[in-house]
Amino acid sequence: MSIELSVVIPTLNREESLCATIEHFVSRETYDRFEVIVIDQTASHSAETERYLASAASRIRLVRVDYRSLPRARNHGVRLAAGEVVVFVDDDVIPTDGFLAAHAAAYADPTIGGVTGPAVSPGAALVPMDRVPAEFWSALERRGAMRFDLDVAFDARWAVGCNMSFRRESILAVGGFDERFFDVATGEDAEFSHRLIQTGARIRYEPCAALVHLQQPSGGCKSTAAVDRRMMNATANIVYQHSRQRPMPRHFWPTLARHFRRDVLTRRRLATGAIVPGAWWFARGVAKGLVLGRKASVLPLLRASDVDAS
Repeated sequence: MSIELSVVIPTLNREESLCATIEHFVSRETYDRFEVIVIDQTASHSAETERYLASAASRIRLVRVDYRSLPRARNHGVRLAAGEVVVFVDDDVIPTDGFLAAHAAAYADPTIGGVTGPAVSPGAALVPMDRVPAEFWSALERRGAMRFDLDVAFDARWAVGCNMSFRRESILAVGGFDERFFDVATGEDAEFSHRLIQTGARIRYEPCAALVHLQQPSGGCKSTAAVDRRMMNATANIVYQHSRQRPMPRHFWPTLARHFRRDVLTRRRLATGAIVPGAWWFARGVAKGLVLGRKASVLPLLRASDVDAS
């Protein structure tokens, strides 16, 4: 017997891609037991999108909210979910045939607490195992690597936010998604995955649970702040993510150095003499993330007794 799934789609300021994502599930998805919950953080949609949402009203549960927070929207969807397993996708994805069936099938193994799968760019193909360097598998075993473009199944280090599912009871057991992540909420998926794995559950990467991630240049949780402030916020989230792990993971400093090289030591900054200001904003992000980590409560955000009044 198939298990019941709840597909949760947090959305913010998306139009055509949101409609296309919903349309896949209500018109083309062949799995037989699932619901679609859309947590809409958008202040106002285009007239065309509003018409589409009205036409799909009998096939989805649309919840309009007045906050802007990806992890909060995920928790909201979990509270409303009726399914045994909650599937999270972004509002700009194109799932492949058999997407939900692949997610559901993995849960036949009771040790599986979560499932993730490929999230490739448009036109990209999955990478076969014989083209994956041996170094990757060694790094995966050391919990220092992860990829979402492979055509082979394995136990994942974390689940990617645009394509992941978890048993609802497991989400509640670890307290839900951490709503202290802000702006684009970089790392909230990995931080949640870490807490889940700490309980002994496994996260399985299933190549058949694949989707194309459009990564729209506008909309979503992308900040409208200046480039340096966006970098500061992303850095703060990354530091906060790692500070939530005890002890601090060994790969934290190499990860931070990689982000510093990518975001600060750029050709543009070198050409314009903006290295020092960039380093200052980066340092502010590190400090902000460490402060968030020290203030973080260990109390769960979600409990099995939670009831949403929406």
